[in-house]
Amino acid sequence: MFKIGDRVDHIEYGEGEIVSYNTEKDSATVSFNKEHLILAGKITDTDNYFEDNRVLEKTSFIEVHTATLDRVTNCYSCKKHLTSVSGPTCEKCKWIVCDCKACGCNYKKPKNVLNQV
Repeated sequence: MFKIGDRVDHIEYGEGEIVSYNTEKDSATVSFNKEHLILAGKITDTDNYFEDNRVLEKTSFIEVHTATLDRVTNCYSCKKHLTSVSGPTCEKCKWIVCDCKACGCNYKKPKNVLNQV
């Protein structure tokens, strides 16, 4: 569903851009627009030993589960802000369908003015 470079919205961290995607874990590393405090490190807990190496770090790169993300974009036709929550996804092209009925099926890529010479 997601690919590197997609703009996404997370309910807790806000908007960002996917920089890497892990299909095995169904997670993505997202570069969020703002930095957030996260717990980094690990806990070791065995029968005879306990160690907590976690520390608070401020970062904008956070790995999140893809189920917590919504795609965000703008309609190419009417420029309305769209999210995967605000509209259905077209079965054919997989784009978000806008209220104006625009989707990827009827999108025409603009011609590059420099290549027309």
